[in-house]
Amino acid sequence: MQQKSPSATIQDMRNVYIKSLTLVAAAGVSALFSADAAQAASCKAIPGEQYDIRVESEIPKARIDHSKDRAALGIISGDLSGSIQGLHQHGVTLTLEQQIKYYPQGEGICFWLNRVVLTVAYETPVIYVAKEYSERSCNYRAILQHEAKHVQVAQTHIRQYRDRFHKSLSSLNLPRPTEPRYAKDADAAKADSLNQLRALVMPIFKRLEESMTTTQQKVDLPREYREVQRRCAKW
Repeated sequence: MQQKSPSATIQDMRNVYIKSLTLVAAAGVSALFSADAAQAASCKAIPGEQYDIRVESEIPKARIDHSKDRAALGIISGDLSGSIQGLHQHGVTLTLEQQIKYYPQGEGICFWLNRVVLTVAYETPVIYVAKEYSERSCNYRAILQHEAKHVQVAQTHIRQYRDRFHKSLSSLNLPRPTEPRYAKDADAAKADSLNQLRALVMPIFKRLEESMTTTQQKVDLPREYREVQRRCAKW
């Protein structure tokens, strides 16, 4: 195979970024007190109760797929020119679990968030290297090293944004033990708190996505492709 010119290498390897967001309301609701509905009054702080925040990340090791030829990689990437030598796929998801507690108050309940767990998961990334290149070849190693940069970008962003998610979930606007909130029933309480959590988390997820995309694009600048081409004598 003849060596490609630098301008031709721009389409050789590209990042396929799959984005998704899952917010799951998995709420366990437990009653703490019984109260006479006739004594309805404003919701009072609950001494000794805690609001537990956990932000976790799941970052699995990338899987390498060497079973597909360049034509198949072109179908996956949407580029049917036959120039795709390697690419990678991954997705980032957020799973939000909330637990609320409450006590009866008048015709409804006073409730607060007892526990929130936010998991930022990097779905198992897949690095594809066209099977035309032997695992022992210089080409295989060069493509693999390039695609691994994309994986590193995603992993770094997920780690960096954990603290930002945690800070957002510490918002004073959320129903907490120190400031319970009134709702007509447990279902309304769960919906109310989930909507507030979503409003706090979504803007940060969007910033993570935008920053990650910008950094991924830098990995695919023409100079990066020229560097890949320079590593091996023949393509």
